[in-house]
Amino acid sequence: MAIPPIVPVKRDNKSTLFDNEFKEIARSNIMDSLNKTYVACTRAQYELIIYTENNKELGLQLSQFLETCRNNADIAPTPTENCDPDVVYELGKPMLRSDIPALNSDDNALPDNVESRIMPPYSVVSDVDRWKLTSPDIIIDVRGTTRWVGEMLHKVMERVRTPKNLKKAFGRALHRGMITEEEHDEYLALLSKRLADPRVADWFANDNRLMLERSVTIGGNGQKRPDRVVMKPNGEIIIVDYKFGDRSDDNDTKYKRQVAGYKRAVCDALGCRPGCVSGYVWYIHSGDILAV
Repeated sequence: MAIPPIVPVKRDNKSTLFDNEFKEIARSNIMDSLNKTYVACTRAQYELIIYTENNKELGLQLSQFLETCRNNADIAPTPTENCDPDVVYELGKPMLRSDIPALNSDDNALPDNVESRIMPPYSVVSDVDRWKLTSPDIIIDVRGTTRWVGEMLHKVMERVRTPKNLKKAFGRALHRGMITEEEHDEYLALLSKRLADPRVADWFANDNRLMLERSVTIGGNGQKRPDRVVMKPNGEIIIVDYKFGDRSDDNDTKYKRQVAGYKRAVCDALGCRPGCVSGYVWYIHSGDILAV
């Protein structure tokens, strides 16, 4: 498949031949954002909670719009535990479940055999820096290197729930220009062979629940990001970390320590016993699997 040449056009303060097109795109984006904001703010019945990033370097955004509304309405900052008091505002009072008639009607009563649980408080961790380096940037800079292969195949494996998804995932990568036809055939054959290994059949079974490339928050605002967390119907949890480089003693030690950290993070996050969680380092090129 031939990929047409792409000419990058950088937008700055100077007028260009594309100035009208840029302005039209900007207007369209603003209207789209306003429409989504309107929908989000008019669907709540009892409470509306909004999180925004207060970063003026990003230009006009929702946080500035809300700041203007706050000033016009003369709403004072509300002291809130663990939050910057200058950026937390409340209008009205939080509602209790008992204050909402619809939630207390007989129609919403839980059956006798269903246990009611209250979700514990949790914090929201914003990791904006993760989005600053996208896969096209990586591919353009380091195409053909071991790092490129790893990044590309990780992107493909994010979309693979069962072996049946593999061909479609590689087709998507080919269509988006992430790989050539030769690379498509080469790596599709490699991954097809690895997924046919009986040792990994449980990791790609149809009845599993999965977390693919999902971050797990740990203490101190840190995060762990295992490649694949498999939750089997019997309650067993399997953590798999793909490795696309060469195997060595040093790498074995390093990667085992890494997966052990994933196991601890997942146990803490899900509240499960360590004995219910197993971890594996999977060297894709060689097919070697190390239990952790």
